[in-house]
Amino acid sequence: MTRKPKPETERISGPSRAVIKRLFGLSSNRCAFPRCTAPLIEGETVVGHVCHIKAASPGGPRYDDKQTSSDRHGFANLLLLCPRHHTVVDDDIDAYTVERLHKMKAGHEAAATPLQDQEVERATNLILVQSVTSVNQSGGITAHTVNQTIHVHPQPLVLATDQRQSMLERARAFHHARVKAVVSKQAPVAMIEDGLFILHVYPLHDASQHFETISSQHRLFPPMRTPIIQDWEIRYDGGQSYLLTGSNAEGLKQEQRAYTCVFETACVEAVHSNLFVGQQHEFLELPYIEALLVRYAHDYCHALQECGVEPPYVVLASVADVKNKNLLRDFFRRVSLRDRPFGVMQQNEIALGEYVVASSPTNYNDCAKQLQSNIFRRLANVAGLPGSPSFDADGNYDSAESVGPP
Repeated sequence: MTRKPKPETERISGPSRAVIKRLFGLSSNRCAFPRCTAPLIEGETVVGHVCHIKAASPGGPRYDDKQTSSDRHGFANLLLLCPRHHTVVDDDIDAYTVERLHKMKAGHEAAATPLQDQEVERATNLILVQSVTSVNQSGGITAHTVNQTIHVHPQPLVLATDQRQSMLERARAFHHARVKAVVSKQAPVAMIEDGLFILHVYPLHDASQHFETISSQHRLFPPMRTPIIQDWEIRYDGGQSYLLTGSNAEGLKQEQRAYTCVFETACVEAVHSNLFVGQQHEFLELPYIEALLVRYAHDYCHALQECGVEPPYVVLASVADVKNKNLLRDFFRRVSLRDRPFGVMQQNEIALGEYVVASSPTNYNDCAKQLQSNIFRRLANVAGLPGSPSFDADGNYDSAESVGPP
């Protein structure tokens, strides 16, 4: 007896997390096309495609209108291909029949080298938050949304590929513009000099409806290294509102060592100044910047979530006013005067990159691990290191000192 498709309201919009995880676990991180060795994941970037054997939508190659939605997006109807072979199977549906693709999938999975659980989990997270493509129309590639619960909440937040890319580009442009503004003394408050660390936590979706809640929860957004918010207010300037908290006990009208600003879009901007150490204020400490990044990326992600702003977020960081300063590989007071390994910062502003946070990190160690491969690595490279020295042999964040509760 032929099964009837589920009603439209019950249809599944894409592969589940469990399906993606099973697919990658049987992939060897390689394209399923015979003799192809192209990877699916390169570093932190997804380069492979999740492809439907029978197309996901009418008009696509090998579409079967008798398939249920769950079967259409189920494990048996999916395979992982590199972009080149994705196009090959899409453009020649006479040669690449359903039967041939099922055989290709079965052969690839049978010969797959088992991957470690940690590697599979990491790849699954990357696939779910980065661009995923499916073969679902003849002669072209279209964006495909993965049906993913990013965090344990009643309503899963799902981003289409084009929406996610647009928001990422907007976040990068925003971070770049705000760094320029802070450096040119156009921050919302006057800052003490001597080096700047600029951090943004930017929701990858419209979260402006949560600004009223954020405004009433200013205690969740303290400036970096500030035991108590000394002053705060809601401001309206340039066509938008924002929450501002400061570190100076004399109030926001005075120079601040640090401030936090949460814009109406729910983007968090946190700036810390007065970073340099040494008699001539010539040094910046690598582990201190790492610790600031870990502590406050973690805390602001959780603060946003508490205010109803769900992940994903993108974390972006830069250091500024640092040209010709020395980035120490260790804390200043622990390093001998005669032995201070460092890297000289050649630019006044150094972008440390970005990381998309799919779900709020469970603890500081988890946060550090997520940031390690991108922002941590770039910061370490500035100090002349291939990677961060703040992780132990087991891969856990092991900074001997931290910025802990101020």
